[in-house]
Amino acid sequence: MNPSLPSKKLGCSGASSKADLIDVNRNSPQVNSLNHYGLVLMLVIVLLLLVDFRNIRKMILMIILLVIGVVWMRMGLTGLRITMLNIMAIPMIMGIGIDVGVHVIHRYQIEGNTAHNAVFSSTGRAVLLTSLTTMLYFGSFWSAVCRGLGSMGIDFYWRWPLFFRHCFCNLDTHGLGGATRSWKIEIRNLEMENRFIYLFMTLMCGIVFASTSKVEFNGMFSGLGQTVESDSNSVNINVRYIPLLEFEIAPQIDADLSGNIFTFFGSDNMNGIADSLEIKPYRAWIRYNTTCFEARIGLQKINFGPARILRSLMWFDQLDPKDPLQFTDGVYGLRLRYDFQNNANIWLWGLYGNDNPKGWEIFGTKENIPETGGRIQYPIGNAELAISAHHRSVQQEGIAENRIALDGFWDVGIGLWFESALVHAGFDEGKMDYRSFLTLGTDYTFAIGNGITATAEHLLMSIGNSPLDDNDRYNISALSVSYPFGMMDRLSFFCYYNWDSEIPFSFLSWQRTYDHWIIQFGGYWASEANTTSLTGEGTRTMGNRGLQFMTIFNY
Repeated sequence: MNPSLPSKKLGCSGASSKADLIDVNRNSPQVNSLNHYGLVLMLVIVLLLLVDFRNIRKMILMIILLVIGVVWMRMGLTGLRITMLNIMAIPMIMGIGIDVGVHVIHRYQIEGNTAHNAVFSSTGRAVLLTSLTTMLYFGSFWSAVCRGLGSMGIDFYWRWPLFFRHCFCNLDTHGLGGATRSWKIEIRNLEMENRFIYLFMTLMCGIVFASTSKVEFNGMFSGLGQTVESDSNSVNINVRYIPLLEFEIAPQIDADLSGNIFTFFGSDNMNGIADSLEIKPYRAWIRYNTTCFEARIGLQKINFGPARILRSLMWFDQLDPKDPLQFTDGVYGLRLRYDFQNNANIWLWGLYGNDNPKGWEIFGTKENIPETGGRIQYPIGNAELAISAHHRSVQQEGIAENRIALDGFWDVGIGLWFESALVHAGFDEGKMDYRSFLTLGTDYTFAIGNGITATAEHLLMSIGNSPLDDNDRYNISALSVSYPFGMMDRLSFFCYYNWDSEIPFSFLSWQRTYDHWIIQFGGYWASEANTTSLTGEGTRTMGNRGLQFMTIFNY
């Protein structure tokens, strides 16, 4: 009996009924009937494929894929008893799988047997998206009170990735050479850097669904409207949806799975109308957690350090302090953390498949080369000190990058902190190999009204041929002030100032928070267009002046 389902045998009312179970004895009338109609169905499928393709070779190819796909799917049994409801998942999976193969083969007939990029960037993308949405839709039946529907949801979610993986990924093995390379391209379009990572995540999700004892489905919608007054007056609209599945597999094992669906629409006087749509994974990790130890593997957020605004230790994220969503892309990797009884802790991490630049990085990481690092944090009196290190290979051939950082925090009535980091990359002689960062910050809550919280930070960044060189130096200061009006409303003010280019940027916002809704209205102004890299993906390029309205719904 699967532990993820109620202890009652079957039935929507919870009553046990032997009639709801199918006798799986080979000589039982149910099995004989299924075998008979299965043969008839297979014969009809063969005739339909032959009429459609008008080619015996392609018809045989589809039948081979179908048969092997069924065997592969059969290997993914979840231990569920076969019922009159969940058995319906098997013919539906087979039917949808045949559709996938038929669509792809028809596109090859149009484009030619060597047009792999054209096939998998159009039809391949379409069947992948429709298959994923179908899988998630039927998988949502898991939470149904009716036991039969719940078992069908788990059965469909677990078997379909196995069947789809075989029928779609092995077209090249059965007569369409080169499709594997195009499949890898399609996976990269989803920012799943190689097939190994995708297959691991698919199997992880299937195992989680099959074995979890508790699941919660949450999500967040956000919409942002923005007007920009500059040389090209523009109006921008952004919509983001992040669905989230949270699993409790065992008392010490849990998992998160979420996606990022982002669309943009913009219009200005110079470039006309522009729009885009992006769909990619947001978080997908599984964690083992005890009172002192935590191990987490998958797509996750890794950040540390006491700084709030101008963060020298922004190594793996791009959090924007003005963003109420606190949105940032994650990284693929394994992170280990151990907490000692005196509140000291040690971190170790290994990253893989994160080729694009992260945080302050200028160049991406070399493909198929892992990154490694760690951090030790130790309390001393009313202070905490930490040292961090990281190693990676950048995309340029033969160049290794090493980072070391020191940070600390003191609570002496007011908060005081610093972050310092040194980055060295072995470029050719004469190039600027060293980058250094230093952040100094403080915060204090003034006892005025409901309490005014002020945070100030200064960032000094330099680039040179040695650690002490300052051929290029940048000084940026930031101030954040917030005041709560009761339990629901908050007024916030952010100000950045670049001392070298003498460019100020100010942002004033009012935010109201309900149980499920967040509403924010803000305005900003600068001496010229602001494109600072201190912000993450969710932030737009700011013009001289503008207004923005954001609404967020959490469920």
